[in-house]
Amino acid sequence: MKKIFFLLFVVMISISSGAQITVTIGNALLTEPGTEIHLPVTVTGLDGNAGGTQVTAIELHILYSNSNLAYDTTLNFCEIASSPQWIFSGNGVEYATNWVEPNLNAISFPDNTVLFDVVFNYLGGSTELDFDESRCLFLNSNYEIIPNVQYFNGQVTPSQGSVASRWNGTGQWTNSANWSNGIPGENTDAVIETGEVNIASNASCKSVTINNGSIANIYPNNSLTVNNNFTNNGHFRIKSDETGSGYFICLGSTDGTGTNNIEQYFDFSNSPQYWVASPVSNATTSVFGNNILERYLENSASWNALASNDNLEDAISYRVSGSNDTTCLFVGNIHNEDITINSLSFENNQDNSLKGLNMIGNPYPCSINWNTGSWIKNNIDQSIYTWDGYKYISWNGITGSLTNGIVPSIKGFMVRANANSSSITIPKDARVLTEQKFNNNDNEVPNVMVMKLENTTDNTHYDEAYINVNSSSSVNFDTQYDAFKYFGMDDYPQIYTKSDDGSNLSINTIPGFQSVPVEVKISNAGSYKITFSNIETFDANQPLFFKDTKTNTAINIRNTNNYLFISDGGQESGRFVLYFQTLGIDEYNKIFSAWIADHELYISSENNFNDINSIELYNISGQLVFSSGKMQIPGNIQLNNALNGIYLLRILYKDNVYLQKVIIR
Repeated sequence: MKKIFFLLFVVMISISSGAQITVTIGNALLTEPGTEIHLPVTVTGLDGNAGGTQVTAIELHILYSNSNLAYDTTLNFCEIASSPQWIFSGNGVEYATNWVEPNLNAISFPDNTVLFDVVFNYLGGSTELDFDESRCLFLNSNYEIIPNVQYFNGQVTPSQGSVASRWNGTGQWTNSANWSNGIPGENTDAVIETGEVNIASNASCKSVTINNGSIANIYPNNSLTVNNNFTNNGHFRIKSDETGSGYFICLGSTDGTGTNNIEQYFDFSNSPQYWVASPVSNATTSVFGNNILERYLENSASWNALASNDNLEDAISYRVSGSNDTTCLFVGNIHNEDITINSLSFENNQDNSLKGLNMIGNPYPCSINWNTGSWIKNNIDQSIYTWDGYKYISWNGITGSLTNGIVPSIKGFMVRANANSSSITIPKDARVLTEQKFNNNDNEVPNVMVMKLENTTDNTHYDEAYINVNSSSSVNFDTQYDAFKYFGMDDYPQIYTKSDDGSNLSINTIPGFQSVPVEVKISNAGSYKITFSNIETFDANQPLFFKDTKTNTAINIRNTNNYLFISDGGQESGRFVLYFQTLGIDEYNKIFSAWIADHELYISSENNFNDINSIELYNISGQLVFSSGKMQIPGNIQLNNALNGIYLLRILYKDNVYLQKVIIR
């Protein structure tokens, strides 16, 4: 397979006239799963003889789902740009190709020219092929990017199937030879008559009947959607392993005399605990074997261990802890109905953020969306919280670390009651096939700032805080917009903000562009970094500044999207502030200039400081590797030749500290 390459051109964007350029990838509608499909890529507007724009190079990127399509090859290149001139490949989620005219000449392509066919093996389900327009380009005769190209995406849909089709034998759902009347489609009544069928694609049908003695398996990261009724008189199993779990949605009824088995894999080597809700009725704690199972008690904000054979309540989540990787097996009737949890506890008087905090869970063998469906929330905050391996993550219906508000299959989460007589209904119409694993789009929301805190030596464990400016909110904790901060494992850094009433928040929605205190909690001394993202969601003229009051250092976030600092560990209260107004120039202008050549450090001042108290040099682990006494500047110091890499330079002057990253080679 050829690799994906990119055009090596330095280009300029220019405005050109001529016929509208369009690029289209074809459709494959009502296609039988398991077949090979050819999708033509067609262009118009590139015919110089008909008022179009001649081109010297083309680059295309097309996104596709590897659950529905498996890339095979590219065929049937047009004669104008033959196969050897193209570089092309698919990597499972993206198809990429580029072409450069060998002599860099401008070439015309007649309208409706098919450049080539992209060939896929169709695995089933409906899917789209989307051009990644931000990375696609056409170059004109001056090697400039041609603007305003229109891209038309493609679609693949499954055949509707026959009225009924019966399975006999053993094999994949997409093996048509085992079906009496073709692979089932959305309007097909599927009957698993004898044998074993394995679903390793995104399958769908009108109804399913599994006969006595027959077996149906859904493999991890694949799904079965039944548009009407599901009857199991045999054996039905949803599998799970370290890569993920299978998903099942039935829009009608589920019944039958057979056995339903739902697996859930727990990677305790990655996280010592998980939150989980049972996907079947009448399950007991015995499902979890020798692992520890606990229930959260709102009134005392504590965990209570359950006995070895206690019943698991529907849509209530529990904390399971262990040390060895485990696959638990739930056996019983699959939840397929709306579930209401009444009389949520509202008794805790220790802390406002803990009062009303109740654990519930996703009771279905598929994901649910907090933002869609007919949820009924009586006296319930808008935000939800869940555990993500080593920290809590949150979502307020608009933004947060729980991506798009998707709660994975059978995963537990917390809601907060804000009054007595609180209740919540989890609706079955909130079910979706989108998966976020137990190990876990703000750009469309205006005025959202995301701050990410991490140790500079560990970018796999991090914490995030969100700030959203919304005129409908208030300066104090707001049940409709804010999310409290709950602290995760002490070994990892935590970041959060403060509301005017002193609440610690992971999501802080403020009514205007006022300054916001930013707090960090760090256990281990060392070097840390705060990265700012989503800057593009603010008006380009909106000031964005961040200040470290401990070192009297400030940065313009629009110029520098991260801030590196040294922490001695502990609670860094009052140290950082996010500003939405311009700071005085002395507070963020560069005070010193420092550079290194041949392991010699040179320092000068841009503010006429003649001497400094000392300089310190830290490696990325936060260890002090060099320090000096007083020195006059401009001046220079010879460094140890063994030093090599990125370091943090601290210059102590008067009662202040100046920080700068330096590279020693």
